Amino acid sequence: MSGWSRARAQLFQGVKNTIDGLAQLHRKTNSEFSGRLRKAADEVGDAADEAAKGVGHHPQPSGRAVLARPSGDTGPADPVAIRRLEPNEWRINREIALAMADHDGLDFPSRRADMEKKTEREFLADFDRLESFVAFRDGRPVGRIRLLHGDDPRVPEMKAVWVSPDARGGGISDQLMAATLTWARRHECSAVTLWVRENNEHAVNLYLRSGFRPTGDSGPHFSEPELRLIEMRIDLA
Repeated sequence: MSGWSRARAQLFQGVKNTIDGLAQLHRKTNSEFSGRLRKAADEVGDAADEAAKGVGHHPQPSGRAVLARPSGDTGPADPVAIRRLEPNEWRINREIALAMADHDGLDFPSRRADMEKKTEREFLADFDRLESFVAFRDGRPVGRIRLLHGDDPRVPEMKAVWVSPDARGGGISDQLMAATLTWARRHECSAVTLWVRENNEHAVNLYLRSGFRPTGDSGPHFSEPELRLIEMRIDLA
């Protein structure tokens, strides 16, 4: 069983022991109050027993395909602040672009040399067609999703979904996705599309959890001809 479940069982047992002690303390002076405490202790004890049953237990596969959350995403979400960037924050986009260029080369075509040459004017011009939603933890950008406005302003394309390697596994991608889609709905977008490497299971599972579904369209990968990109879409209207 997970460490979280074990900790929960220990917590229930600790509460039960505390209530037992209070019941003994009040038994001589207030029998009615003691009885209530005893009942509460029994209820907490039952909960502790149920939680403890799972320790060390690993259920067998059911035979049904389940889209499980990536390891770590089932626990409490990392505390992050998510906001849409304004043009005067273009340096944050540059910082993220450089970080992305150092990792995940199979999923992001930009290279560090290109990003280092990109000028302030070019970064500012991006705001005319791209919305950037950034997750911050302790003031540091740790994730980003972008929406690209194309020919149909009501159907933007989701681009460059990224979480810093040292911040992955804490649910930040799900929080970013929820915030981005909420913004899209509030701004009357009817749908959002995206393209993803078909064997990128982590990303595909994130999109499926968020409501995206494959459209059936596919295309060649931008750098690896043997790989395919698939299109996915979520209808918001």
